[in-house]
Amino acid sequence: MSPEILTISGQIKSRLIYTDYFENFIIPAIINLPKNPKPHKRSGYLTIRRKSDGRILWVAEIGDCPQIKAKKYFEFSVEKGERLFHHPKHISSWQSRDSEKGRWGGAIVANELIISFSGLPELLDEAAVLAFAIFLRWISPEQVEKIAKISSNSHYASLKNSAHI
Repeated sequence: MSPEILTISGQIKSRLIYTDYFENFIIPAIINLPKNPKPHKRSGYLTIRRKSDGRILWVAEIGDCPQIKAKKYFEFSVEKGERLFHHPKHISSWQSRDSEKGRWGGAIVANELIISFSGLPELLDEAAVLAFAIFLRWISPEQVEKIAKISSNSHYASLKNSAHI
């Protein structure tokens, strides 16, 4: 087997593992959070991009997005990461949040990556990507706490305990 096929095969396996973890651990943990304002929301889009050049590495539908919402969730997930890329000193999309312009929280910098999610209430979008990044060891616990403090995100602490992190 050629190295190119092995590399592609490894990337596909990694992406399936990421999707599986997000769908089967993070989303159920969020649904069951006592302070979840919208437990019926259980899907969205996850975007991972390089911090250095903003290139999207991967976008995945998580769960089964309602057709009527899929385009919006996709666009918000991509926009959050794009916006964070264009603010290189920011570590959270909350730092450039502007609800009047439809610019929401839910993207973070995790070392050399920008991870964003859209589909849940925005504080839960952020809690989900924080849990995802820490589980994969793409970010330090100190950095997670710093990001959660920016948005006053109390959901992350609850999620951390229930998502096997």
